[in-house]
Amino acid sequence: MLSFLKRNKGFISYLSFLIADRIVGLGLLYFLVRSATDEYFAFWTQVNVLPGLLCGILGFGLGRGILRIFVGEKYSQSVVSRMIATVLFVYLFVICLCYLLIVYLDNDSVNVFMGGETRPRFGILVIIIFILLEGFFEILINYLRSKISPKFATFVGLRILPRIVFGVAFLIYETGFWMSLYMCILSSLIILLYLIWVVLKTIRVKQPLASFDFLEYKGLLVTLFKYSVPIMIAAIAFPLLSLIVRGNVFQGGGYSSLGIFSIYMSFVGILVYFPEAFQAYIFPKLAELADAGSGSKKDIYVLFGSPLFIAGAICFVFAIVGPFFLEMLYPKAIWTYADSVLISFTAFFWSLYFTLQRYFLVYLPNKTPLVTYCSFLSLSVATYTSYSLTAAGSAAALVPILVYFVMASCTVGVMIKRLTVSNMQ
Repeated sequence: MLSFLKRNKGFISYLSFLIADRIVGLGLLYFLVRSATDEYFAFWTQVNVLPGLLCGILGFGLGRGILRIFVGEKYSQSVVSRMIATVLFVYLFVICLCYLLIVYLDNDSVNVFMGGETRPRFGILVIIIFILLEGFFEILINYLRSKISPKFATFVGLRILPRIVFGVAFLIYETGFWMSLYMCILSSLIILLYLIWVVLKTIRVKQPLASFDFLEYKGLLVTLFKYSVPIMIAAIAFPLLSLIVRGNVFQGGGYSSLGIFSIYMSFVGILVYFPEAFQAYIFPKLAELADAGSGSKKDIYVLFGSPLFIAGAICFVFAIVGPFFLEMLYPKAIWTYADSVLISFTAFFWSLYFTLQRYFLVYLPNKTPLVTYCSFLSLSVATYTSYSLTAAGSAAALVPILVYFVMASCTVGVMIKRLTVSNMQ
């Protein structure tokens, strides 16, 4: 792993941006919980959680498909540019339909869950805009990742700026919560326009020049959907479980309880940050090796196993010191070692599951429907657990998340072992 880091110094920049992103996120939570109302704090956590949960589903997983299928230089500039435009249009169309459906149904519980208590309809529109922006960024940045372009790390850094703009406007200049969100959205749009320009430039550099071929475009579209849709269906499982859990927390403790639950999930996200960052960075490189049939088993195991070992060490340390950091961030609740241990176990099995899933997607891309079966089997068990703990509080709400990742890790691991043995035979 050390040799990999020496050869790929861009990873250090990427990791630095991710660390900065987490510091900014935690800093905002720290100050918002002390200066904003419980409703505004909970809405801000929704803004930070729901777009990431939903954009992959509403985009049919095509963003992740672009990351895997566009590795290499197989397709012409005209086909790639039109394909990316098609994917962006599909995502925009689905988001608009979802917004119109929510407005048409006009369900009070859904309105408050999505948009808050004071201005639910307006809040829903704001959430929808953030979901739209998140999906566009994922699609375009994943193209840069597939080309192993150092620019993708730059945009990971640039995406921190809108939240800094929000924090400065709301906490320092006191422009008001909603006006600060407007400024956050506007700065995101400016960065998005710059990202589109960089992607178009990268297409001209990385893809071969050729006239548009409809058959090539059609073939790419079919390939993209065959790979993406099973992954999307599998990817529905965790966001769906998260929405179910958050809905149960909302029903059991009200809208403000979502903010406390988000503290748990925020720390889980912090603990998995390094292994997720490392594996996200090397994914297209591993895909290139897999497509070329190169790379020793030892190197593969090291690249997958090293960040997982580090994740285990980080989780172990947090289990010991976690209550101190939880108390520092959110003093309105009482935190114990049971909280830090639960967060640590959830984070470790999160890392394990996505490590196994990435191995599956790199080396068994034609078997992606099997990941779907594993995900939904785990979802069914975790959902049952969630409803049995509805009234048990925000800490117990994390238990179904842990159950999901434990079961999903076991099922995917067994599937990989069986398929690997059958391939060897």
